[in-house]
Amino acid sequence: LLERAIQIRPDFAAAWMNLGIVQSSLGMQSEAERSYRMAIQHRSKYPDCYYNLGNLYLKQGRYEEAYRAWRNATRQRPSHLSSWNNLVIMLDQRGLLAEAERAALQGLAQLGQEPSLHFNLANTLGKAGKYRRSEHHFLRALALSPDNPSYHTNLGVLYHRWKKFDKAEESYRRALQLNPDLRSAQENLEMLLQQKRPQGTAAKPRDTKRNRRT
Repeated sequence: LLERAIQIRPDFAAAWMNLGIVQSSLGMQSEAERSYRMAIQHRSKYPDCYYNLGNLYLKQGRYEEAYRAWRNATRQRPSHLSSWNNLVIMLDQRGLLAEAERAALQGLAQLGQEPSLHFNLANTLGKAGKYRRSEHHFLRALALSPDNPSYHTNLGVLYHRWKKFDKAEESYRRALQLNPDLRSAQENLEMLLQQKRPQGTAAKPRDTKRNRRT
């Protein structure tokens, strides 16, 4: 149907983008890229299409191109939350912590009440050893979304690394109240309780995995 719509109206940008989404889901990456490019050719201001193009480039390991695509999306629509989050997570996972922090702060300047951006910034700051600022953004995320077990778990990880063991235990237990099956919180709590016993051995707590939007 999408291909038929394009045959009837070759300048139908939305049909090109949706065709790209279908092709990407089928593993037809070259075809998907062409479809996204055709959509942008017919509608130059198309942040959702740049977002999808960035996701495609990420799948292919084309990180610089993914970065540019998401940057185009956020320039065209500064409130494009999914692009901001994917940008921050990609930079963080590649070890570019200063760039991830900068992108998160730029996103928060537009979307200061979005808990996921505070959460992603908090994770980056924690990795960078900026514990006090990390705590601030975890608490902001939780103030906006108090029942998210991943937020409590990763705040617990921060306190665990910071050696604030009572606060870490409280955060892990709260995460497990919200989701008793959350494995990272279970394992981290067990590790913490072992450390709190006499002659406990130190081990690194594990973050809850952050997922990009696709």
